[in-house]
Amino acid sequence: MNTTVLHVGEKLKVEAVLNPDGKCPAQEFLDEQLESDRQKIKALFFMVALKGNQFRNGEKFKKLDGEIFEFKSYQIRLLCFFHRGGRLIITHGLIKQTDNMRRGEIEKAERIRQQFLAEEVSHG
Repeated sequence: MNTTVLHVGEKLKVEAVLNPDGKCPAQEFLDEQLESDRQKIKALFFMVALKGNQFRNGEKFKKLDGEIFEFKSYQIRLLCFFHRGGRLIITHGLIKQTDNMRRGEIEKAERIRQQFLAEEVSHG
């Protein structure tokens, strides 16, 4: 599963997965948001890439379940996971409508993570 780089920092590289057709769901989602919201997300990318695993801000970045984390900016959510080599891989984005994250969104991110890991193993 290929990725595209969204931000490179001192500790981490923030990437987003590409579908087999070359489209990037996370980037397409971000492109649909207001410029002010995109700037807030870019600032979060900057901070997490700068501080890596030491970035601690439960209001803006938190662990959801298992290996899945989320970037948060108001109702905007980007689900992601850490990968070796200083990589943070974003699976997809969504607008959160309720207080609790929909289980299906976490499961989707985990399916993408598992596919990413399986393809990495098969490609050596």
